[in-house]
Amino acid sequence: MNEAAAWVGRIWRAPIGAVFQGRGGPTSAHAHPAFKIGLGVDVRGDVRAAGGCSLVAPGQRHIVTAESTVTLVYLDARFVDQAGASRLAEQLVGAGARVDFDALCEDVARVRRRRMGAKLEAMLDTFVCGASRDEASTVGQRSTSTFTHAVTNELGVAPRMVRSWARMLAAVDAVATGQTITTAAHEAGFSDAAHLWRQSRALLGIAPSRLVRSRWSFGGDRASPS
Repeated sequence: MNEAAAWVGRIWRAPIGAVFQGRGGPTSAHAHPAFKIGLGVDVRGDVRAAGGCSLVAPGQRHIVTAESTVTLVYLDARFVDQAGASRLAEQLVGAGARVDFDALCEDVARVRRRRMGAKLEAMLDTFVCGASRDEASTVGQRSTSTFTHAVTNELGVAPRMVRSWARMLAAVDAVATGQTITTAAHEAGFSDAAHLWRQSRALLGIAPSRLVRSRWSFGGDRASPS
């Protein structure tokens, strides 16, 4: 496989998640706080698969390989629960990797939102935007351990991964719209471009530079943590 041509295609991004369709390739082992639906890919890890459609749960470490056209859907666990992700995956069973991109983006935008308790949502939003765990837990009048356990039980991942994911997406969005990697990394809360690179590898299994070569479109208001 031509590594330079891997992971280039079309990307649609919105707060609820993202859709990628294009030339696939390999990834390193990674995990993220999002449900991933894959069409036309081989996924190694604890995944649910049927009719050529795979579903990876938040926090599940896995490796993706693909040789040609693939479609990936990411549904952020902050906004989508297991039932919502499963319903969309069931709709895509047998659809194939060349499923209509625009129609799929519309389907993703319509996925039912997760219902999270108001206090937990406020604490998590505060933490994602840069507050410490102590500061975030104070918003909900909870202890830091209670806050951590509540997020982990609700989303399947720890708060730190949720914040790293939000920051990484904000940085990659910014690079895709013209900012330098260094500037985008700093503005998203990373110490430097190398820190962003490491987080992208840990959360997506690929370097951020691979994604920014794709054609991007955005739906709704983009969340960008400070």
